[in-house]
Amino acid sequence: MAKAQNISISKLISKLLEKNLHDEWDREVKKLVGSWKDFPSLEEIRSKQGEDIKREVL
Repeated sequence: MAKAQNISISKLISKLLEKNLHDEWDREVKKLVGSWKDFPSLEEIRSKQGEDIKREVL
């Protein structure tokens, strides 16, 4: 199909998913909104790490 449409396989899969997936979330999924803490930012994750050591000269 991808070759016949002259597109990549990943583009074909993307098109098929967009065409066949529903835009609406299930009620059960909607109930989960806000039920867990947001993932920390990259700065928050790295703030607890120490400083890197200097690399060896090659």
